[in-house]
Amino acid sequence: MTKLYLTRHGQTVWNSERRFQGQQGSPLTEKGIEGAKKLGDRLKNIEFGAIYASPLPRAYDTAEIIKGDRDIKIIKEERIKEMSFGDWEGVKAKVVQESDAEMFNNLWNNPIAYMSEKGETYQQVYDRVIPVIEEIKEKYEGNVLIVAHGIVLAIIMLYVKGRPLKDLWEDEVLPNTSLTIVDAKNDKFNIELYGDISHNDSMTR
Repeated sequence: MTKLYLTRHGQTVWNSERRFQGQQGSPLTEKGIEGAKKLGDRLKNIEFGAIYASPLPRAYDTAEIIKGDRDIKIIKEERIKEMSFGDWEGVKAKVVQESDAEMFNNLWNNPIAYMSEKGETYQQVYDRVIPVIEEIKEKYEGNVLIVAHGIVLAIIMLYVKGRPLKDLWEDEVLPNTSLTIVDAKNDKFNIELYGDISHNDSMTR
């Protein structure tokens, strides 16, 4: 059995400014770094057979913090990069909503209809992300940490739950540095923990 430990990168400057990040992005904030440290403390006694991270700095840096002093190389996996938003990247969500209301609405409420002239569709992201999960299941027994992004993790959990793409946003985006644990055996998944942030209780507000 493979036990997947899934987390989203720590909060970034653009997260705090409500800007689309996609495959660009900004550095972790102090809160983001602290959240990663708290999760690292929570997981310090877990032995990981592998650590996978998106190569985007916000995810890779989070993985480095969580890894701590473990003697293990972080695997940079291009296919779990965040969805590309094209020209929206770096732009505040409010501005996008005002300038492209229909597509902004589709992004969150009608995933099948969402299209991006220079970015990706949800289906394109699904098609690159899910094979990674299947490869990890086949390759590893035991614990594997995956540090990725909001939409990537939403798609992984959609797959785990066996839902169609149109239902992607029945659940909210997983919080930064939250912990989700999924047991994977053959074609069956069991969600042991979902979006837990209890390790952040002692964080400075």
